[in-house]
Amino acid sequence: MRSRYGENSNQYRVHVLGLLPEADDNALIPWEWVVRATQHKEDPKPDTSYRIVWGIDIATLGTNRSALIKRQGPLVIEAPKRQQGLNTMQNVAWIQDEYARTPKKDRPHRIYIDRIGVGAGVADRLSDQRLPV
Repeated sequence: MRSRYGENSNQYRVHVLGLLPEADDNALIPWEWVVRATQHKEDPKPDTSYRIVWGIDIATLGTNRSALIKRQGPLVIEAPKRQQGLNTMQNVAWIQDEYARTPKKDRPHRIYIDRIGVGAGVADRLSDQRLPV
C-alpha cells in the first residue's frame, strides 16, 4: 500500500496504520487547512492592495440557504451572511440591498455567483441592474 499509494495517502493511513484520513479525497478544501485556519491567534488585517470581491452561492425555497462571503485577497472581511426560503427575485433583492447598504469604498470590485442552476437567473438580473457580476 505504501509503494502503491504513498506514505501520506489516505489509503495507507487508514488501511495500514489504522489512522483517520487526513482529508476526504473528494474535498474541495482539505480538513487540515480548516484546522490550521482556526488555530491563528491574532486577527489578520486586510491587505488593501487587493480589491474586495463577494462570492455568492444561491439557493431557493426549501432547506438550503443562500450564502454571501465578502473577501479582500485571502481574508474574509465579514462574517458570512445567509438567507433561507427566498425565491430567485427575492435573492436578487437581498443582494441589491446589501450592495446599496455597503459604503461605496467597501463595495465589491466583482461579485462572483455560482451560475449552475438557480444562480444563473440571479446573476443575469444583477448584471442587468449594472452590479459588477
